Amino acid sequence: MSIFIPILAFTLVAVGYYFVNQLILKNYPPVDADQVVFREDNATGYAHDSFITRAGEARGVLSVIVTHDELRLQTPWFFAWAAAIYQQLHRIPLSDIESVDAESDRKTTIKYRVGGGYKRFSVKLRRSQSFRAALQEYAGV
Repeated sequence: MSIFIPILAFTLVAVGYYFVNQLILKNYPPVDADQVVFREDNATGYAHDSFITRAGEARGVLSVIVTHDELRLQTPWFFAWAAAIYQQLHRIPLSDIESVDAESDRKTTIKYRVGGGYKRFSVKLRRSQSFRAALQEYAGV
């Protein structure tokens, strides 16, 4: 009987964790390979919304995907809950991207429209020049 309680607690936490991540990622269905213009996994990035989102930088777990009509910033299933807290999951229409600035050789900052204002997100990529070229070609920025 004494082992039953920890096993039950662990099972409830694991099931809850699974369903929370599934709920968070339901808005991020897989992208068709023929739609992908640029993709880099294991990138680093953070939102500029607040000190907390800057401090909650996703190091090496961010996927940056450019398709013909949107920019996606997402994480693997396991990190979805943390990415949601630190605002690192995004689907940005290319028409909403206002500017793309090269901060350094690897770091790029994207400024995009949300509602009536603007938000910014920075990514550090190994192939940042290819990323900027894809956004310039398809978003015109």
